[in-house]
Amino acid sequence: MAIAMDSQTIYHNNYELMKFPYSISTASKNNSLREDWQKMTVEKADLIRKLAAFEEKQRHDLNYIHKITQKLGQLKIAQEMIQGDVQKVKEDMTCMNTLTKSIDLAQDNEKKFEELYDIIQNLKTEKSILEQENIKYKAKAEKLEFYVIGNEPLLKETNLAAKVFLNQCQRTSENLRQQIVMQNDMIQHLTEKLGKENKANLKLLTTNEIKEQELTVLKEKIRKLQKSRNSLELWISDSESE
Repeated sequence: MAIAMDSQTIYHNNYELMKFPYSISTASKNNSLREDWQKMTVEKADLIRKLAAFEEKQRHDLNYIHKITQKLGQLKIAQEMIQGDVQKVKEDMTCMNTLTKSIDLAQDNEKKFEELYDIIQNLKTEKSILEQENIKYKAKAEKLEFYVIGNEPLLKETNLAAKVFLNQCQRTSENLRQQIVMQNDMIQHLTEKLGKENKANLKLLTTNEIKEQELTVLKEKIRKLQKSRNSLELWISDSESE
């Protein structure tokens, strides 16, 4: 009986001895699994964090894309506005060049008017002198006519010298009258011509004032367009920096 118990004891002991390495192996596997689980837990948390960060970035990117799309639309509108403003500025510059040429022409005409004014004053003086000379010529012609008429009987005489002198007086009188008529015609012609020049130049002076006013308005319009364009370029620059 004692021997049997010893055998049982030995069997039990052998079983326990066989069980011990298995227990060690199981514990080792459990530790490894625990470590793997902890690693997986950490990796899971890291993946969750990365996923949240990715989703946040995706939302940010979508919001950024939306803003970019809006800004692109605004930039397109701004570009069209700039193109319209540039075209308008080109048209206004063309008008401005035309007005500048008109003003230059008007200024030349104004200078011409001033020169003509001096000429008119000189011609008025000359006209006054001619009128005074005409009065003298007329008086002299009348005097010669009276002399010829008074001495007309001498023409019937045979005194050749008297006839020659009287004929000369008569021709001189006729020449003086013709000269008076020619000078009067010239004075009248100059008076009419200078009157027309005065009217034309007065009209040019008025036109010049109107053109200068239009040019001032146009310059102000261009200044406002340039200011608007500068503001738009600043807005575009700020948008790009964002």
